[in-house]
Amino acid sequence: MKLLRGVSQTPFFVGDLKLAENSVSELIAGPISTILKPEGHNFVGSGREDADVRMLGTGRPFYIEFKECIAETISPEQLSTIQNEINTNNPFVRATHLKLLQKEELSKITSLENSAMKTYSCLIWVNEPISSEKLQSLEKYTKEPLVLDQNTPIRVLHRRSPGIRLFYQLVLTTQAGTYIKEFVHGDMGRTEPSLRSLIDNQTADIFELDVIDIDLEFP
Repeated sequence: MKLLRGVSQTPFFVGDLKLAENSVSELIAGPISTILKPEGHNFVGSGREDADVRMLGTGRPFYIEFKECIAETISPEQLSTIQNEINTNNPFVRATHLKLLQKEELSKITSLENSAMKTYSCLIWVNEPISSEKLQSLEKYTKEPLVLDQNTPIRVLHRRSPGIRLFYQLVLTTQAGTYIKEFVHGDMGRTEPSLRSLIDNQTADIFELDVIDIDLEFP
């Protein structure tokens, strides 16, 4: 689980500049590395969320491959101790079910990325109130799916901030691979329909986004 925003999944650099001070990979692999003493490690998650998105619920499955270790193995007791240390010593992440994996289990973790349904809680803002009629029209999508035509996103980093922002809470359950931020603001027409188009093209965007559940069973 990732409890705070501003934490990337793995170290995030642009050139020599590290954009996020902390990463899930470093916070979990670091304590384990003190025992295994590897040359390096590879952190593989079942999907990923942006650094500004929290991962709540039961968290996201992952595995870490440690390379060229001095120590040959690590015991379940040591992993349990490390898990407690991780969960006690930092406010950013929580780890559960740390254990050694067999090679055949690794593909299961990566395959979940393309199949698991996810539920999100979004705090969105709009520049004018959404009418009660429009809110009622959106309620039908709690009972029937909304099919999106969604292209690879254009990440618009610098948007002009409006003078008025009104906030609404939105909960979505989506198929794997859905871009939630783009569904809300429309991504310059590259996602159809979008929440923005469903409420008559008001300005709409994400203010805060959380993953609150991934529908999977692991371990």
